[in-house]
Amino acid sequence: MKALMMTAMAAALLATGASAADKKDSPARQGELILYQDTNFNGDNYTVDRDNTFIHTDWNIRSIALYPGEKWQICNKPRFQGDCLILTDNLPDASTMGINGQVPSARRVVDKH
Repeated sequence: MKALMMTAMAAALLATGASAADKKDSPARQGELILYQDTNFNGDNYTVDRDNTFIHTDWNIRSIALYPGEKWQICNKPRFQGDCLILTDNLPDASTMGINGQVPSARRVVDKH
């Protein structure tokens, strides 16, 4: 049973394109989401550090970093409209989650306790 749980957890990490090293060694600081031009957190980047209803870069997003333990909502239209995803892990290759262009809006998701 324990081996099955570990396998399921590993599969979940692989499905998002993240690994334990990605979470531990995230280039993002607390309260930041970083959008990158190239895979594996390379190339030009754009840092989001608060709710942003209109994000525009001159390049498509290829990888995304966030601080470990944080959640961010990204949407494919400005003002948090359109299709949205909640990210909980770094994405060294954003295409694994179907992200193949711009990320026009993003905001941090804060759990209410």
